[in-house]
Amino acid sequence: MCALPLGEDSLKLRLGLVAALVITSAAAFTSPASASDGSDDGSSTLPMSPDAEENCMIVLAPMQKGESESRIVEHRCSSDPAELAPDTGHVIIMTWYAAANFGDPHTDIYVWWGTCDRQGYGISDVGAAWAARISSFAVWGACQYTDAWDQTSYTGDHTVYSGNVAYVGDSWNDRIRSMWVTS
Repeated sequence: MCALPLGEDSLKLRLGLVAALVITSAAAFTSPASASDGSDDGSSTLPMSPDAEENCMIVLAPMQKGESESRIVEHRCSSDPAELAPDTGHVIIMTWYAAANFGDPHTDIYVWWGTCDRQGYGISDVGAAWAARISSFAVWGACQYTDAWDQTSYTGDHTVYSGNVAYVGDSWNDRIRSMWVTS
């Protein structure tokens, strides 16, 4: 950190730098990049069906008061890992795997900043691509508990997992349709 001399010009410079930082930070958190498939419609449903060998990434917005699901702000799939690198500031909270023991293909779930908290993040519909595929998953950061349902919108049969899950079990394999992850 550089020290700036004190004085009126110095104060104006410092205020200008702070204003630029606030504007830049606000833009980074309120204007996420749009999905590569043009599907950034603010919904909570995953529109794309990846090819069998492709991995994907999803970015979720924090829930606002009164919301019951996390809005998907970005979703892209590729067989090239470099194309799935998250933007600066995105934090991974969960990874879904199509095979037991964390086997590929997979989808990484990111949030804009922070990590899980008590409110958590909800995906009311994992989408057609994952509706009959989740066999294992990992949670990251402060994420610890995962509620899973066999129907969309958090309905149907329900189970709760703690921590990383190398295999969801015979009765839940390829059945998960909606999920909620919390600290």
